[in-house]
Amino acid sequence: MKRSSSRGSPEQGPSQESHQSNPQPRHEILRDIKLAGSKVTAEVLDEKAHIDGGKLIASLARVYGDVMDPASSARCASCFHGCRKPTISIEDYLVRLRSYFMCSDSCFLLALIYIARLVEICPDFAVNPFSIHRLLAISLVVSVKFHEDVVYSNTFYAHICGLQQEELNKGEVEFLKMIKWDLGFSIEQFSQVYSEVLQSADKIL
Repeated sequence: MKRSSSRGSPEQGPSQESHQSNPQPRHEILRDIKLAGSKVTAEVLDEKAHIDGGKLIASLARVYGDVMDPASSARCASCFHGCRKPTISIEDYLVRLRSYFMCSDSCFLLALIYIARLVEICPDFAVNPFSIHRLLAISLVVSVKFHEDVVYSNTFYAHICGLQQEELNKGEVEFLKMIKWDLGFSIEQFSQVYSEVLQSADKIL
């Protein structure tokens, strides 16, 4: 099933990323995501209401904005790094992916776990404005293929992500290699990420 998109590719459209005041240090964000607290269990998912879809995307955009290293200017450094900054904001890009991927919202949280895992394994990898959009796209494709029962072709996903199919294919394989093909996750890890996003959602009016 294919759907045409009226939205631009990652390198099209005006940037609408909001300014983050006093962001939490990047290493603390990643630490919170990676380390599952001993008291955090599956009860978090039962006790707290699910985040509204729009608010979930806005919350994830805040988290990813804090994870990025603003001091890094690495470009064209890997298959994930573009040579110019996409003009579409992180939030608008996530909205686009959520609209057309037709996957469960849990895939977006799982993609965040995978990105945190990549940074933990490859601490020198630059998560910056030149790489974040491709990381989001490729990690979500990997998440969907691992988590969902219904998936589509890479031709379809590449079109939605604004990438060439060859770029997506190469990026998917490289991403899996970088996380050592470890697609597993624990309830505690998922709950921790969910809690992190909930905290971010509470800051959104």
